[in-house]
Amino acid sequence: MTDLPELPKPPKPPTPQSAFVTSLGWTGVIGGVFGIAMGLFEWIAMEPIAAQGFIDMVDTIRRYALISIFGSIPMIWVSWGVLLRREWARKGMVALIAIAVIAHIALVPTLQKSFALAGDLPADSLPGMIIGFMKWLAYGGLAFATLVMIWLGRKLTLSPVKDEFS
Repeated sequence: MTDLPELPKPPKPPTPQSAFVTSLGWTGVIGGVFGIAMGLFEWIAMEPIAAQGFIDMVDTIRRYALISIFGSIPMIWVSWGVLLRREWARKGMVALIAIAVIAHIALVPTLQKSFALAGDLPADSLPGMIIGFMKWLAYGGLAFATLVMIWLGRKLTLSPVKDEFS
């Protein structure tokens, strides 16, 4: 009796593209373009302020503008790769999210210094209530954004999402 040749296995059906990955990719591309635009705007907007002699403030804002511009370039590149479902882009997005989480944590002392400049205002005064609300908004918003970033990074490491990337 002769052995029959083994039939080739049918190709694995393509993994459907999830709305999560697509929306994450487009959010990164749009956010990156917005980051570049805002960085350029901040840079240009400092000209009249520099002319008035506020050099220290202008230098600080221009440093943030450069960080925004040059930080947005890898975001756009990695996000485009996520849209194309490239494995390197998934790993790159996880790395960018980890950097963002670290940056969020590093921002806490800066926020503390900023709020310390307001001094000790009575909590029952209008300025004290405004500062209190701003603290709640700043720290709460930062905590929420950090938790969302952690969730996004975790989701990118789960099997159903990983299966979409080649």
